[in-house]
Amino acid sequence: LRKPADASAQHVNLFEVDRAQEVVADTELTEVLSLVRSGVQEEVLDSLDVKFDYAWRFRLGDVADGGPGPGNCSFATLATSKCTNMEHNPNRFTESDCALACCYDTDCYSYQHTDRYCMHGSVNSTCTPDSQGMPGGQRHSVPPPRRTFDLTNRSYDDSDWEPVDVPHDFGISGNFSDDGDTHHGYLPRNVSWYRKSFSLPEEWRSSVVQLYFEGVFHVASVYVNGEFVAEHTAGYTGFTVRLDNASVIWGNHAR
Repeated sequence: LRKPADASAQHVNLFEVDRAQEVVADTELTEVLSLVRSGVQEEVLDSLDVKFDYAWRFRLGDVADGGPGPGNCSFATLATSKCTNMEHNPNRFTESDCALACCYDTDCYSYQHTDRYCMHGSVNSTCTPDSQGMPGGQRHSVPPPRRTFDLTNRSYDDSDWEPVDVPHDFGISGNFSDDGDTHHGYLPRNVSWYRKSFSLPEEWRSSVVQLYFEGVFHVASVYVNGEFVAEHTAGYTGFTVRLDNASVIWGNHAR
């Protein structure tokens, strides 16, 4: 979590002030600010970095109320066919993973999968039954992405979710499978969730407040207090989400 300042301002990393004194991540930022101010002897803090690696909550697998992505991820069965305008989607070794990836992609209207090989097609793809082709699924319209989930709300009870620190690899919580991703130890890929509870001090209200992610694999959707605020694709690049202009409840917990 970052509260940046101009180039001439002092920059303090909260966890550089006193490494001997561990700060629990769920401690409200107002308390952390008080701790840091005492450590720097009342120097003016124009810029702060708050380390957010600790005390996340983790849920393996997706929700049971219809799933993520578009509101309707149902595909009509596509008989064994040969299709035009299809592109290879690598590392999708199971049909369910191939279909889920297509479901998330609003430009994907059809998928084909066989023998650990996945193909995705656009609205311009055409398919003709052919015994030498591949089976799959097809849809003729793509609803807008789903952006409302109960578990993104601030009031959602995540007390039974596993406490984890990040970086964290949810793949290692899965079960090994012959159909799993060979590049990830034959572990399946899926959709999982992380939650974090924190507070922003009232004195930051007029400041720019940013949440920086060093990397989230592979498609990351970010919600604050139930409101969708950002989405990032590419697990190997960092990205920043502004919080001061999102629906953050100042002085109270955000999740």
